[in-house]
Amino acid sequence: QVATQTASGAFGEWATASLTAMGGGFALASGTDALDTTFSGGGVLSMLPTVWLILVAAAFGALVSSTGMIDRLLAPLLSWATGTFRLIAAAAATSIGMNAALADPYASIILSGTTFRDRFKAARLEPYVASVSVAGSGTIASPLIPWNVNGAFAAGTMGVSTLAYAPYAVLLWVTPLLLLVLGLAVYRRDQLPSEQAADDSYDDTTSAALPERRASV
Repeated sequence: QVATQTASGAFGEWATASLTAMGGGFALASGTDALDTTFSGGGVLSMLPTVWLILVAAAFGALVSSTGMIDRLLAPLLSWATGTFRLIAAAAATSIGMNAALADPYASIILSGTTFRDRFKAARLEPYVASVSVAGSGTIASPLIPWNVNGAFAAGTMGVSTLAYAPYAVLLWVTPLLLLVLGLAVYRRDQLPSEQAADDSYDDTTSAALPERRASV
């Protein structure tokens, strides 16, 4: 009985210490600065500012989308995007702009994709061109925006400001430029075959050739 009580007390202390560390963080005092910095952290409570930023950004994105403000603001840009290259450039600029305006990369991806989907379909471009236009711009460049969720997370994790690491994050700002070059030289020629209907390529339904998902028992 004494052993059982000892084991129960030890488990209770371990559980309490674990929950405290997960919630409020853990501070290692080993005497070595490198180890103390690596294994010390703020726990879940230190992530709350980023979590609140995500929730507010998602709510704001849903608000501007449902009220039609996005379509109204993008009307001049949509009227400018007449050619294939302009369409790719407009989609890329919109994706990056929404990342800055909404502070949420996921909302910017969804809104940019749905806004330009019909435009890409009308231009008879391959569906992957629309995906690359959004992914190669706003998705990859979001950590360069300080108030964006990805930028705030990267800066908070590394302990370095966004503007400080931006010059060294070559991939993040070279990829959108490369997207424009490829859009002018390659993607503008990637159109659907004349015998293929654009509605079939941009269909929202699941292809019948895909295997069905097995339900868990």
